Amino acid sequence: MSIEEHFKRIEILLILLNPLKEWFRTDEVAAFFEVTVQTARDWCKQGEIQAVKCGARCGAAQEWRVSRTEMLRYQREGKYRQANILTAAPAEIEVRP
Repeated sequence: MSIEEHFKRIEILLILLNPLKEWFRTDEVAAFFEVTVQTARDWCKQGEIQAVKCGARCGAAQEWRVSRTEMLRYQREGKYRQANILTAAPAEIEVRP
């Protein structure tokens, strides 16, 4: 993984850890799970991840929003399991020098 990819991953984790942010756009969901935005939209549309539609202003299309709780649930229980610092037990986190 390149240094740019590491920084992007850190940025996404910081967004998710922000206690003031409870709802995430599909591009943020996609970045967190390291999938395409279309895949994140498909998960929402198919009900694989619980989401709500919101936003339609001035003729703009509604966008999916996913709650922080749902993202963490999907990470723990969904078909897409990704280990990271949010759900790993302290013994599971590998510290590299």
